[in-house]
Amino acid sequence: MAVTPFPSATVRLQDPAYRDRNLTTLAIELGFSSASAFSTAFRHRFGTSPRDIRRA
Repeated sequence: MAVTPFPSATVRLQDPAYRDRNLTTLAIELGFSSASAFSTAFRHRFGTSPRDIRRA
């Protein structure tokens, strides 16, 4: 069974402790090869961008 990085991603995007990390850094920490790959997969899964989640 594959482990999905998205629960951790949504927590990190909303956690003030991670505000100083840009999306590229978060993407790499979560195992994606780039911010673009992370954003595409995130948008496909949730229907919104990681940036929108962070701003909410």
